[in-house]
Amino acid sequence: MARQEFDENVRKIKDWLTDEGTLRDKVADDNASYHVHVESPPNSGRLIDVVIPKHREDLVIIASATTFVSADPNLTPHADPILTPYIN
Repeated sequence: MARQEFDENVRKIKDWLTDEGTLRDKVADDNASYHVHVESPPNSGRLIDVVIPKHREDLVIIASATTFVSADPNLTPHADPILTPYIN
């Protein structure tokens, strides 16, 4: 990906997060070309990491420590097999 295209994509991400009111802090990360904390929902204290790793500018990682709990125990058997271990 060309540097100009990467910079434009980062600008779009920042603008979108700013418009949503969720962009919080830029994170110092030697392994990332871009890394920020996002608070979602706004003012909730729940942080999500948005990361573009160095040497993988075509990849955006969105990571959260949020635990998803199924409100309906009947949903678990129908959950995506990849996500099933994470549903309590």
